[in-house]
Amino acid sequence: MLTERNPGRPILWLLIAGLLLTGLLIASSATAQSWLEEGARKFEELRLRQLQSVQAKGEIRPFTSDGCSGKQSEGWEMLARTMPGFKEHYGTKPPWESCCLTHDRVYWQGKAVDGYARRMQADQELRQCVVDTGVRLAPELSQKYSVPEDSVRQAFLITAELMYLAVRVGGQPCSLLPWRWGYGWDNCAFERIDDMPEIHSDIKLDENVIFFNTAGWLDDDNRYWHLPIHAWVYQPQDSVIRKKLGAALLAKKYNLKVTPENEGNFRERVNLLIADNERGKKIVIRIAGQDIELPETSANGHTVEILKLPVDVVSAFSVQSRLHYFAVTDLNDTRRFEGDVQLVAPVGVSVISDIDDTVKITQVGDRKRLFENTFYRNFREVEGMSPLYRQLAAQNIAFHFVSSSPWQLYGPLQEFLGKAGFPPATLNLKSVRFRDKSLFDLFKKGTETKPKQIDQILRRFPRRQFILIGDNGEQDPEVYGDFARRYPSQIQRILIRNTNGDRPENERYQQAFSNIPLDNWQLFSNTEEITTDALTGGSENPPGKSEDATSL
Repeated sequence: MLTERNPGRPILWLLIAGLLLTGLLIASSATAQSWLEEGARKFEELRLRQLQSVQAKGEIRPFTSDGCSGKQSEGWEMLARTMPGFKEHYGTKPPWESCCLTHDRVYWQGKAVDGYARRMQADQELRQCVVDTGVRLAPELSQKYSVPEDSVRQAFLITAELMYLAVRVGGQPCSLLPWRWGYGWDNCAFERIDDMPEIHSDIKLDENVIFFNTAGWLDDDNRYWHLPIHAWVYQPQDSVIRKKLGAALLAKKYNLKVTPENEGNFRERVNLLIADNERGKKIVIRIAGQDIELPETSANGHTVEILKLPVDVVSAFSVQSRLHYFAVTDLNDTRRFEGDVQLVAPVGVSVISDIDDTVKITQVGDRKRLFENTFYRNFREVEGMSPLYRQLAAQNIAFHFVSSSPWQLYGPLQEFLGKAGFPPATLNLKSVRFRDKSLFDLFKKGTETKPKQIDQILRRFPRRQFILIGDNGEQDPEVYGDFARRYPSQIQRILIRNTNGDRPENERYQQAFSNIPLDNWQLFSNTEEITTDALTGGSENPPGKSEDATSL
């Protein structure tokens, strides 16, 4: 508690405000400066041309400000409301908020002409204003808290430098951030300039790009984020002959028929499976203020790259622990292909979950029902699973779905999970080229696909605890039991949905979970049997509860 006799080390509070409430714990100023200086002016001049185009044909909105961005003012007000004595000693706003308001007015207007120099000047003036505020308040704060004036000035100087770096990184025009240069105007991120020289993706108008959601992880010393980018380039197909052939095969073998009611589902999902994968395609993405070219796509149309970006740069461009990016396309292509990297903190709790018959009714054990639920019927949720997952997500638990379903069905699966109310998650599916496989060989056993997917997640997050959720219709008990024995310090709990009325004392489960404590696994028939307190440590602040990953 703060008292008159013990004001809580005011200089420390100023440092905390400068470091934490900006949302930017700077791991290495040098890395961020290097990122900024590498082609920064050339890149920004291109964005300013986009902004100029928007300003020439639009009108500026009325001025708004959130005070000091990056949650500074909001965080300060929260401390004033919730921490005893804080308001009396430090007020309800940062002492440098007037500097932020002046800076916001210049950024709101965001003049495109000579914009690079104007933005640089505004940022330098913000930094100097915070420094001058420290000089002005030093005598008063020194006397009030019995600390040297030099300590007060040094605290303000450190805060000024951090704020300057934050606005240089995150304030570029045409970003997807609300505090960008020219935020009073419509966002110019997708504005087209006919003669603007820039690298772009060589995606034809009859080709599509899907970016798969991924999970980023921090390196051991918390200086860099590793950001997986995974994309698929394909040409949609609508082959009447191939669809009829597939329908005829399924009708002959399983008596499944295409009807007016299910024809839309069948057409969409089969068309995705017979899509023409595009080899050798170049994709350029705009991420964290720069354009980056990905490796060319392989024979299956996929490209995977792991970017390595400084923590402070990612913090400046991310929102709610997610870093958004999009493909830079040709001037004549107005489509938007966008993706997200979920930023997962190194410490916490994660759920690794199966999809089929765990959260979505598939009936994998019955081949006829499997194909019916995959190609003909609307996807249906297993009752109670989305409320359970939302309850866990509310406690800062991250989610990773793993499945033997093919990547081609990513879109329909993602749509189903969203509509059913499941929390945001990464999806790890199976690679398959339909031309190389028969329709009946699309679904491999879980033992052939899931172990590699799960092992990769566990290795990338060695300090996190994991809850494994699956069902007994496939080999989830055996796969999960093996991981619990191999990673005993990481696997916290195993939950297996009972799809066939099995009993936990059956020999299958005694073997699958041998040498695993009984309290660490559960066979459940409905979600009401699951005690969420046991999954989260039995408190409102479970082990998975952590700060925003981007503030690490």
